[in-house]
Amino acid sequence: MKLRRHLLALGAIPLVGMLGLGACNNLHDQLLDVQTPDIVGPDNAQSIAGGQSYYTAATGDFWRFIGGDRGGSSPLGLNLTGGLLADEIFSARAGTESIDNRSINFNNFPIDSWTQVGNTYARTVRAIRLLAQFPPATGGPGQLAQLHANEGFVLTITAENYCNGIPLWDGKSDVVITTQTFSTASLYTAALAQFDSALTLAGTTNAAVREFALVGKARTLVDQSTPATLATNTTAAAALMGEVPTSFVITTTFSTLTTGVANAIYDWMNSTKNFGASDKEGGNGLDYVSSKDPRVRV
Repeated sequence: MKLRRHLLALGAIPLVGMLGLGACNNLHDQLLDVQTPDIVGPDNAQSIAGGQSYYTAATGDFWRFIGGDRGGSSPLGLNLTGGLLADEIFSARAGTESIDNRSINFNNFPIDSWTQVGNTYARTVRAIRLLAQFPPATGGPGQLAQLHANEGFVLTITAENYCNGIPLWDGKSDVVITTQTFSTASLYTAALAQFDSALTLAGTTNAAVREFALVGKARTLVDQSTPATLATNTTAAAALMGEVPTSFVITTTFSTLTTGVANAIYDWMNSTKNFGASDKEGGNGLDYVSSKDPRVRV
C-alpha cells in the first residue's frame, strides 16, 4: 500500500508540471497581448472611429503626395518630381540626376512619385466610402468635402505630370484589386466631378474647403482647355476664382520626426540644398532666378 501510494505520487508529478506549463502559457499570452486603444484595426474599422482613422490617414497621404517626405528611400512628391521634369528644379547634388536627366531608375534615389499617386488615390477612395457610411456626430460633411477636393487635386496633378493611360484602382473590391485606365482627358473630367461633390458638401458653412475646391476646379478647367474651348474655360475659371478671396490659404501640419510627414520641398531645396531653382535651363528655360521673382527662394 505504501509502495502504491508512492508510485501514484510519482505519477502525479508530470500532470502537475503540465498544468503549470499551461498556466505559464496563458500568462505568457496575456503579457504579450499588446493593447493598442489608439489604433483602429481591420476588425473594428467599420465604425465612426474607423472612418476618422481613415480620414486622418488619407489627409496625411495627400500632403505626402504633393510634398513628399524626408527619407532617402521615399518618393519626393509630385511638386519636386514634376518640377525636375519641367525644368523648374535642378539636381544640385551628384548622384541625384536621374529624374532631371530623364533616366528614371526606380531602385535609386530620387524615386519617382508614382507609388504615392496610387496609394493616395486608393486611400482617399476608401476614406470617402467609410466616412460616408459612418459619419461623425459633427463635421462629417466638411470632412467628406475635403476628401473629395483632395481627390480632385490628385486626379488633376496626376494628369499634369503623367501621360495617357493612367491605371488607378476602381474601388470595387479590397480583395481582388482591379484598375481603371484613364486618359488625360478622363482624369480631368473625373477631377471636375470630385470638385463639384466637394462644393456641394461644403455648402456655405465650410468656407476654406469650398475655396480650396474652387481653386482646384478653376485649375482643372484651364488644364483641360483646347484651342476650341480655351476662351470659354478661362472665363469660367476666372469666375470661380472671383469667389475666392485674395487672402485664401490652405495650411497643413508637418512633423519634425524622421518618420513623420516632413515638408520635403523645404527640406530638400532650402535646408539640405539637394535640389535648387533652375534658371534658363537648357538655354531656353524660364528665368526663375534671374527674374528676381520674390516667390522663388534661392
